[in-house]
Amino acid sequence: MSRGRIIPCAVGFGPNPARNAAIQRLAQAGRVTEVTIIVPGVRPGPLEDAVRALPDVGIGIALCLSGKGIRPLLGDVPSLTGADGCFYPLADALERHANEGDALREITAQLDALSGCGISISHAGVHHQSLYGWHTGRDLMAPLFQALGKAGIPLAYPARRLQPDYADMNGALVRAQVTRAMALAGQYSVRLADYVHSDAPEDAAISTDHAAYAAMMAKRMACWPDGAHYIALHPEVPGLSQGAGGFAWGAAILDMLESGAFARAAADAGFELTRF
Repeated sequence: MSRGRIIPCAVGFGPNPARNAAIQRLAQAGRVTEVTIIVPGVRPGPLEDAVRALPDVGIGIALCLSGKGIRPLLGDVPSLTGADGCFYPLADALERHANEGDALREITAQLDALSGCGISISHAGVHHQSLYGWHTGRDLMAPLFQALGKAGIPLAYPARRLQPDYADMNGALVRAQVTRAMALAGQYSVRLADYVHSDAPEDAAISTDHAAYAAMMAKRMACWPDGAHYIALHPEVPGLSQGAGGFAWGAAILDMLESGAFARAAADAGFELTRF
């Protein structure tokens, strides 16, 4: 009996051409089932061209309200931008300065831009996890869930941070914000998929040991609730900084997801690799 789905998604198509090419290769090879697009980061190139470059995968959106050098789609959202007219580079500055009205209008504009390419947006994520209030406790989740609920788009959300075995970033603050997100999802009827980032320390430590990874994931899957579980993968790009955590482990994690040992573990647990 199937308990749910595991969704491998290459995230971050948009600002960096080298990463875009890496994601496109993964999609064309059939190694990921979903890709997320950072809509403001695609400009000035046509968004339609970006979508056409990603055949045979589900297209999601990485809603972006923070990021170095990225400009909002709208020109009149002053609480979201610094003096240079770009989004604040980091999420903590966004949390301190943004207002919900500007956030709602920019989120809606990004959703409309991608759906205007004639596709059905499979899901949404949040670039830098920047709307969840994990840094200051001041979040922008109400406009996020309002816009997604109206559009009927599910959200990949890191709900497993509530689990006691997950080393979250800010302890009680993060747990309180996750609890608030669960309530807002219910209020606005937004379907959630559990966001399982490939950044847990044990993921990186195992590196390329497929059998050990499968055994570790089997223990995790036994505790997972039924439903969709979303694994974000950052393709490595030579010369491009991958950031903290497990960003540099995207290819290794993908190799392990494709291994026979993992396929057997997933089947035994009642999960299948698929798409939204």
